Amino acid sequence: MKNTEIMLDVIGEIDEKLIPDISETPKKRGILSFYITAVLCATAILAIAIGIPSLRKHENKASIYAFLDRAEISEIVKGTDPMNTNISFGDMGAGEIMAEDISKLDEVSPWSEDANITEMPVLRNDAFVDDEGILGGMQLFLDEEQMISIAQNAAKALSLEVTQLDVAKATDNVEIADPEKEKEIKNRIYSVDATCADNTTITVYGDGTVRIIFEGKTIPSKYNFSYNNTTDAEAAEVLDYLMTEYAGLTGFKNPKAYSCVEKGFEGEDDRSYCIYDSADDIRESILNHDLAYATFYPDENGNLFCIWINNAFCSSTYVGDYPIITVDEATEKLINGAYYSSIPDDEYFKKGELSADDIAMVQLKYRSAGEKYYVPYYEFYVELDPEISEEGFEIPDGTKLYGLLYVPAVAEEYLDVLDNATMVYQ
Repeated sequence: MKNTEIMLDVIGEIDEKLIPDISETPKKRGILSFYITAVLCATAILAIAIGIPSLRKHENKASIYAFLDRAEISEIVKGTDPMNTNISFGDMGAGEIMAEDISKLDEVSPWSEDANITEMPVLRNDAFVDDEGILGGMQLFLDEEQMISIAQNAAKALSLEVTQLDVAKATDNVEIADPEKEKEIKNRIYSVDATCADNTTITVYGDGTVRIIFEGKTIPSKYNFSYNNTTDAEAAEVLDYLMTEYAGLTGFKNPKAYSCVEKGFEGEDDRSYCIYDSADDIRESILNHDLAYATFYPDENGNLFCIWINNAFCSSTYVGDYPIITVDEATEKLINGAYYSSIPDDEYFKKGELSADDIAMVQLKYRSAGEKYYVPYYEFYVELDPEISEEGFEIPDGTKLYGLLYVPAVAEEYLDVLDNATMVYQ
């Protein structure tokens, strides 16, 4: 498998032309990874001050982003404008996940059904680029100087010296069919690559996402760091080590780790390793968990191959707090067909029909897959028909297949659903 294909699976929904070639090839990530693996559209924790006065001026900025003030909010506002909730699934955005059991997919979400949350913030994704006229998506916002500063800060946090900087413009990475669109973005910066003395490469993208590729970055031999041969207890030990070792890089004040296990096509484990910044306020924790986190990837020898640092806050603007519906109301909309999903057709559901009895888990989440707004959704895990099989794809024995279905959590009167949306309210 090509190196570019590996990183496509890592970030899930980005055109192959946008991914620089990388060195050592790790184990392939499962194609069915949809939400659990890190995605490119959001980046590590910055200051987010949203929702209640105590969150208005959040001081815990990640060190590599500390010079940016994007997320400071001086006044809490009530959202009034309709929100565009159309979802981007992308070519790689499979809406199914395989696992032994739903408990293996529990991401330790800060949300719980008894949290009694009545309002959630909505952010506008300022790095959003309309795909019309562009063959392949991209996220553009930060300028060259800002991206270089982030790369240099990351190198400093790793005690590395930058030996070379390479800047790529948007038009260097995608084919733009629309001449007017090309004029609009041709001078925008797509990414900055910082090569370090030990051949570590730090790439900063236009939305502030950071990807760090290591060359032979060993971790202590007492840790078992792998995709498919690590127990839950061993994963917790590895994550404790990574949280401490890379604390200066993430800048998290109260880091919390979680590890989930999907199943691959041959029944092998496909484990993920993530860290986010927990907070006393549950709403801030949800934002950090979904939009500002770090993901660590092992190579085939159990060493550290890659780190993705995600921080949507450095390229977004607070729109306002919006009332949200309850999980019961969301479930009713789901059963009535008011949801987003990339599941091909109803035949995937048991007995060909979506049933509340097949809902295995629901979480309140923000999606970060290139949408125009960061809007809260109820993410439903629905157990699908175990007899489903397609050409080249069969469900391994002892494995369950779950579909991911999304219902916007924002109250319906604030939604602006596009004509081409996959969801239609009935």
